[in-house]
Amino acid sequence: MKEGGKRLDAWPFVGRKMPLIIAGHGSWCPLRVRWLALVRSIVSPACAGSLKNAKPFVAPASARERKVNVRRGAGFSLIELMTVVAVMGILLSIAVPGYRYVVTSNRLATAANDIVAAFNTARMEAIRRNSATQLCGSTGNGSDTLGTSCGSATAAAVYVAEPNDADGNAVSPSQTYSPPALPSGVQLGSGTNSMVALRFGGQGLAHTTTSNAPYTGLLADVYSIKISSNNHRCLYVSTGSAVSSCSLSTSCPNAAPTTCQ
Repeated sequence: MKEGGKRLDAWPFVGRKMPLIIAGHGSWCPLRVRWLALVRSIVSPACAGSLKNAKPFVAPASARERKVNVRRGAGFSLIELMTVVAVMGILLSIAVPGYRYVVTSNRLATAANDIVAAFNTARMEAIRRNSATQLCGSTGNGSDTLGTSCGSATAAAVYVAEPNDADGNAVSPSQTYSPPALPSGVQLGSGTNSMVALRFGGQGLAHTTTSNAPYTGLLADVYSIKISSNNHRCLYVSTGSAVSSCSLSTSCPNAAPTTCQ
């Protein structure tokens, strides 16, 4: 048989039978696919009633595909879990000490900056009011009116001497600066490293309560025992006006090292 000068049996699928599964029929129905099947199909009467309910044939999954699907839903193996835990442990052992150092170093810097702010406040108030002010220390505050005012205050508080009232009666000094509490894990030195009490006159030069000479030396030793290196912030006063700081791993000496800026 020929069509268009070609044999019909030379076309693909001519004369072949292909199986078709009919839903609800439960049997194989022969379907003869010819070249004209591109336009229509000839179905045996036995399958015609169920053709509209036919579903495409899906080949069953191979054994390898079933194994892959089961493997994908199985989660992590014990070796994989142990590897992840080991890697996390190594990373934490490296990161935690570094994090602790950064946090403690920032707290030391904050405490040192608060003391410098108190120093500058006492100096500027003395110049502005042309009156005596005192930067309270851990010791050496003195026994006069300004000194006794610091007795109940924390270190780095600032008091200003007030003039007498209209009747000539003495007025208690007023507090112009109250320092924030020291951060957790940060302390002030004690003994020879205690914070020094300083007074300022109208010229803004600092001196101790026992001397009128401009002070030069250690102002405060701010330290922490949570880290072992660079755990001291040393604050020094030069000629009663300038404050410098440096970081040391030991207690601050009374004289400023050359490394301080």
